[in-house]
Amino acid sequence: MQIFVTDPCPQKCAEALDDKRVNKMILESSQLLSAALFLNNAHEQDSGKMLSRKISLNIMSNFVDSLNCSVSYPCFPAGPGWHNHPLAKWAAESRANYSWLNRHLFHLLVEYEARSDKRHAYANHSAFYTLSNAYIKGEKQTPFLNCTAPQFKDSSRNIHKVYREYLSWKWREVDSRKPVWSKPTNKPEWYSDSSNS
Repeated sequence: MQIFVTDPCPQKCAEALDDKRVNKMILESSQLLSAALFLNNAHEQDSGKMLSRKISLNIMSNFVDSLNCSVSYPCFPAGPGWHNHPLAKWAAESRANYSWLNRHLFHLLVEYEARSDKRHAYANHSAFYTLSNAYIKGEKQTPFLNCTAPQFKDSSRNIHKVYREYLSWKWREVDSRKPVWSKPTNKPEWYSDSSNS
């Protein structure tokens, strides 16, 4: 689980990701948002009917109808797993954290569609999370968490620079293939293919 916070702006964070990670981070962001709702007891606050309430938006009614909810357990768009992960706890900590991550998810979905000319299976999730943000209790945004590799854990450094270095390292040293950025986005200006950066 990860949130690559390479910038304070959730849109710029989404745009900076390579094609492979855009797709992967849509799933992870949705899972974290579902976990945040679970950690705030959204499933209990609405008596297990959170997804069945009447919502005036057509997009949401179609989305809700498409879910296959279990009678014994209320549905979350991506399931409430990962609720013990530090990033799930961060997203659950405040409405501002949750909203930042949801805006990031929205921009990941925009990037996915622009790069692949396809609609992602999770395309409506961001609208659901927007409508569900009242279940999150806290208000103020808390600092982003550093969930990078041990060599990047210096807490005195700017978190966005740390994540840029971490992601650059992953692209150069960890991934088996070079990162690819399809239309219309180019690779971020802070990324260099060489390890001397």
